[in-house]
Amino acid sequence: MRKLMLAGLLIMTAGCASRKDLEKAQSEATSLAAEKDSLLSEVLATSKLVSDVNSELAKAKGLGVSPTTTSEGTTASSAAEDRQILLGKIREAVARLNESEAQLERTKARIGSLERKDARLLKQIDDFQKQIAELRTNIEAQQATIEEQKTTIVAQKVQIEQLGAQVETVTVKNRQLADSVTLVSNEANKVFLAIGTKDSLKDKGVIVQEGKKFLVFGGKQTVPARDLNPAAFQVLDARTDRSITLPEGKKYKIVSRQDPKLLQPGPDDKGKLVGTQTIANPEEFWGASKYLIFVED
Repeated sequence: MRKLMLAGLLIMTAGCASRKDLEKAQSEATSLAAEKDSLLSEVLATSKLVSDVNSELAKAKGLGVSPTTTSEGTTASSAAEDRQILLGKIREAVARLNESEAQLERTKARIGSLERKDARLLKQIDDFQKQIAELRTNIEAQQATIEEQKTTIVAQKVQIEQLGAQVETVTVKNRQLADSVTLVSNEANKVFLAIGTKDSLKDKGVIVQEGKKFLVFGGKQTVPARDLNPAAFQVLDARTDRSITLPEGKKYKIVSRQDPKLLQPGPDDKGKLVGTQTIANPEEFWGASKYLIFVED
């Protein structure tokens, strides 16, 4: 009887131990399944992170540093803004990598604490940890490149601004020089015209009479005054003012140094000039004198 009781006790004890082992195994299986689900979510999130980071790195490689001109200022500014935005995304990606790595470490530690370990899950965690380490190396290198590019861009911007200031200075000087050349040219091409009777021109100080006359000997000659006042003349431009219109019905002669033969139609057979006269060769005509005086005959 005692033996039967002892045998029953042993069977009950074994049954309890088996039940505890079974419950523990079931608990570990449930925990392991949960870890698998958690790891699957982390794998998917990490895969998306890997894809996003690779995409951002590809954009970063496409943003090279190249010299720009003032006319490309807007494009250069946009590229600088893109680099700044990309740098922020890369910093965010680094933070996300750090979090993913920490999460993988926690998952690995939890699986490692289970009696029943899943070698395949642990292998996947190791693989993703290696990928994260490689990505961090690439990101850090790309981040350093972008930082270097920012320094280069700042230096280029300063250089472009300096060149722009130099161009503006040269432009202003060229404009001033052009204005000066125009002013000098206009001044050099100023010529002066006076038309009138002998008495009116004498009163204005345009002409004088020189020479002496005694009885029937000698005579006086009408010539330009020695000191001519431009205010007594009409101002013309030798380059554009080619025609001179004499008062209708009057005859004139030139008392200044210009050659009447350079006018068209020119003087008549008595050396008189009438109507509208055109200067055939302005350079030669005005080369004799800038002051042209017609005296009514």
